[in-house]
Amino acid sequence: MAADIQDWSQAVNVVGGSVTISGIATVTISGTPSVTVASGTISIGNTPSVTISGTPSVSISGTPTVILGAGVASIGSISAIGSTVTVAGTINIGNTPAVTISGTPTVNIGNSPTVSVSGTVNVSITSGSVSITGTPNINILSQSVTVATNQPQVAMTDLSFTGTGAPQTVTTAAVPTGTHTLLFAISTSFPLNAVTVKGHTTGIIYWPSSLNFIFGGTAPGWPNQQVIAVPISSAQDSTYDVVATTTHATTVKVTAVLDTQTVVVTGSPFSPVYIANSTKDGQLPIVTTRWDGPKTTFRVSGNFVPPAAATDVVVISMPVGGRTIRVTRLYVAMVSTTAANLFVFLLLRSTLDTAGTAVADTAISLDQSELLGFAPVVNHYTANPTLGTLVGIIGRKLLFSPVGAALPLGVEWLFGDGPAGKGIVLSTTTQQLAINFGGATVAGPNMIYEIEGTLD
Repeated sequence: MAADIQDWSQAVNVVGGSVTISGIATVTISGTPSVTVASGTISIGNTPSVTISGTPSVSISGTPTVILGAGVASIGSISAIGSTVTVAGTINIGNTPAVTISGTPTVNIGNSPTVSVSGTVNVSITSGSVSITGTPNINILSQSVTVATNQPQVAMTDLSFTGTGAPQTVTTAAVPTGTHTLLFAISTSFPLNAVTVKGHTTGIIYWPSSLNFIFGGTAPGWPNQQVIAVPISSAQDSTYDVVATTTHATTVKVTAVLDTQTVVVTGSPFSPVYIANSTKDGQLPIVTTRWDGPKTTFRVSGNFVPPAAATDVVVISMPVGGRTIRVTRLYVAMVSTTAANLFVFLLLRSTLDTAGTAVADTAISLDQSELLGFAPVVNHYTANPTLGTLVGIIGRKLLFSPVGAALPLGVEWLFGDGPAGKGIVLSTTTQQLAINFGGATVAGPNMIYEIEGTLD
């Protein structure tokens, strides 16, 4: 029997059948009743709005299955989920909610979703592929990271030298757009110190240089060849003059390495970066890096006529106390009216040179946003000075001075370029580093030099 109840405030006990509440009745459950559904199905049909207000605690115990079917389910806030929630469809987190994942949970993101992350996030990736776009800052700590860049290589026209015994210049074909390195494969019997590579337009000498790599032995695809990798500037020079002196006819293979990606590695001097080169299928991939350290870096250079019986020809010292110069690179080259070989020495002195004819050369900061604060004192001598007190010889090399317009090979020192090495430290105002010719006299000399270092 069905009955309409217009206004009822008494307890109703239903022991069988069904109870239907229709219309716009308000059903209020107050107090702390316990509602137990022993079996069967509770269905909330149509499209009602079920509101749980206040701050009730709703506990779903056991291992129930909660199914959200078609439609939209909006959840204002969830304080805690102690069990596993499996979602077969799509969860959209709209507006600007804050999602916090604490502890050390495992988050699996399957298929190929797009995840946008802002702020600082700690991510542990054990396998798979990660694509990062935009220009984020990524800090990778205490890990070994392998970065592979796609740098295709294009074979260029071979260069042929006739082997007359005299210097011969052969010009390469125009390099492809985007070339950053040229690979030259030369017979292992060919002396590399008899080869020079320079820009056809600018005359810049790209080989020999401290930026070059040499791959000796028999690399795959390059049998019995020694390969030199020469970084170039294709924006400045489209073709390159290769100057060689040989008594045997020689063919030099040339390959252009193109840029398609840029990898920038930065860090502090206390966290060295190790770069490995490998060979594969005749390819010789070149890794080009830039290391921007935190120290102010300077460079100074000059060209002049050294005196006869030359001793100290270039000196560098620190002008103020409490500061430090670290010399990391020196380069010296010379031409003369008569070809000559001479020894070049690097000398450390505990007192400064005096007298002589000193000409000051100006040190320049490599980053113009950084002021030198104080500039190193660098002088070259056109008349020999009175020498300061010698501490010792840091280095010595044999320099060849060719005649006139011939290209000099030069000599170079690098200090502090290893993971544990130091530059030449000048920490007092009386210390001095000198480039010295040991009293040699060269006919009609013209010398150039470069010094690079940092300031503390």
